[in-house]
Order: sequence, then C-alpha cells, then structure tokens
Amino acid sequence: MESSKMNIDNRPDLRQVPEDNAVDNLIIRVEAEVRKNRRKAMVWISILVVLALTYISARISGEKVFNTGMLLTASGFIMGAFYLFIRYRPINSSAYSLPITSFLDKAEKWFSFMRLTDWLVQIPIMILLGTGGGMVLVSRLSHYTDNTRLVIIIWIIFFIALLVFSYIVSGKKYSQEHSDLLKQIRGLKDQFKEN
Repeated sequence: MESSKMNIDNRPDLRQVPEDNAVDNLIIRVEAEVRKNRRKAMVWISILVVLALTYISARISGEKVFNTGMLLTASGFIMGAFYLFIRYRPINSSAYSLPITSFLDKAEKWFSFMRLTDWLVQIPIMILLGTGGGMVLVSRLSHYTDNTRLVIIIWIIFFIALLVFSYIVSGKKYSQEHSDLLKQIRGLKDQFKEN
C-alpha cells in the first residue's frame, strides 16, 4: 500500500483527488464518513451490550419491581444496539453504480439527522429505558421514602429534560460534523437537476 495514496486509517487521501472531479471527491468523502460513523456505532453497540449484560446480571431475588426495571432497561439497551447496527450499516456497493442523482438521494438520506424512521424506532426504545429506569429508581428509593408519586414525577421530569437536552446537543454536534458534506451533496443535486 502506497503511503501517498492512503493514510493511516486506510481511507483515500482526499488531496490525491483532482479538484475538478466533484463526484469522485464526494464519493470518497461519503465512503470515509460511512466508515467513520460505522466505527463509532460499533463502539456504542459494544457499550450497550455490556450495559445490558450488567443490568441483567445485577437483578436481586425477591425484588420484583427492581428486577422488572432492570430487564426493561436491558431490553432498551439491546434494542438500541440493534438500532445502531441497522442504522449505521454501510451503504450497499450497488448504490455507487446508480445514476448520480439516485446516489445523491441515498447519501443525503443516510447523512440526515433523525429521519421519521429514526423517531419511530427511538421513541419505543426511550420509553423502555425511561420505564425501566423509573422502576429501578422507585424500587430503590421506596426504602427511604413512602412518597413514590413524588419520586415518579421527579423521574419523569428529569428523564424528559434529559432527552430534550441530549437531542438538541446531538443535533447540533451532528450538524457540525456533517454540514459540509450535506451541503456538497445538496449542491451537486441542484447542479444535476439544473442540467
């Protein structure tokens, strides 16, 4: 492998791509971003599986609410790992042989943040995590307080605020990381639509 054509991560060196060939440059950028996102997803999948196994093994005999909460939370982690595996799978190699406008549509869809299908999958996962986490919290705090209604209300407010905050922050971060690539994809789509 020549060092002038490949860098340390086995990604093509973008400096070797001629500037006048915007489509080839875009394809190389898309492939590099897909690989980078897939690596990140695999790390998170590993973390979620370890957490799920930890939650399953940490059940306590005789604690029905706690055990149910742990299983629900572990189920949410497993579903989250499965979602990440499906969501960040590589673009099919056949997509690169599609007409350029079809490829650009696929690439734009792949790099869009929170599509409708993402919401439809993530909402049940968050409900599982929220319900399981709430059950664990209530079962643990019931040893110290009899006011479980207050604990549930505090948990719901905290969990919803956490979700809103995390989606806002992750949306901004995702936009910063992928805005240039999305602009390039949309710019090329506009160019091909004009021609």
